[in-house]
Amino acid sequence: SLTTSVDIARERCLPWSLYERKHDVAQRNTFRLLAALPAALDSASQLRLHFQPRVDLHDHRCVGVEALLRWQHPMIGPVVPSDFIPMAEKTALINRITAWVIDNGIAQAARWQQQGLDFNLALNVSAADLDRPGFAGLLRRGLDRHKLDPRRLEIEFTESAMIRHPDHLAEQLATIAALGVHIAIDDFGTGYSNFSYLKQLPASSLKIDQSFIRSLPDSRTDRTLVPAMIQLGHSLGQRVVAEGIESAEAYAQLRAWGCDEGQGYWIAKPMPAAALETWLETPWHEQHAAPVNLLAASLAAARV
Repeated sequence: SLTTSVDIARERCLPWSLYERKHDVAQRNTFRLLAALPAALDSASQLRLHFQPRVDLHDHRCVGVEALLRWQHPMIGPVVPSDFIPMAEKTALINRITAWVIDNGIAQAARWQQQGLDFNLALNVSAADLDRPGFAGLLRRGLDRHKLDPRRLEIEFTESAMIRHPDHLAEQLATIAALGVHIAIDDFGTGYSNFSYLKQLPASSLKIDQSFIRSLPDSRTDRTLVPAMIQLGHSLGQRVVAEGIESAEAYAQLRAWGCDEGQGYWIAKPMPAAALETWLETPWHEQHAAPVNLLAASLAAARV
């Protein structure tokens, strides 16, 4: 349709977009998903959270988990967030989705807190969430309701969120940080950060985007950029997290560069809460220790 083509052109920052029939099909599928979302939010079984561990690269401890939304549609099957979140962000449904993720994520983190498990929970938030005046209050009420220590919660937002209403963003983040909640800048390196503004944000962590990490073994450019990003994060007093670690080589190299934490499929894939608890009982690094230590020794020898 004309509207679809205009929207695509706008999203791609182009003055035009060629009409293709597949655009209509994709649009219809998206609208069907949006129409089904209210029922999914009311259901006790369709939406769920999976959790991907984040580990300290030096002592291999699990220091946090990132909550990732999953939707098991009764007719379609698994639906990935990228198929419905972008469109939901243009509607009031995003507020309900955000509230669901916050409430269920904090509730699970509170259960882990009661079990004596010592790691924090990271929740992804959008620019639209941070634009909402009452967003910090939503977090506070969730923390109070489930009696979760605020220091066990981390809010992740992308660089692109800084482009929209930067003054309001700084005010919102300051309010969130005042609760005791940690702030992390996600997907670092993919946006257009104003470094003078970056240093004013109350962020305690910087997460390097996976696109730089996955290509480390083969990209000389990324092997130059990543240590520079690590140094930048440390100069701002932030812990640096590498996303998308998919090999022992990347793990060992990041550790040698002084990167603090990491996550990725080589460490563990996202999993349900019960599976995560089982994973925590089995020291994952013992299975990976030999190749990492061998590579670390090789890297150390190369520096001599």
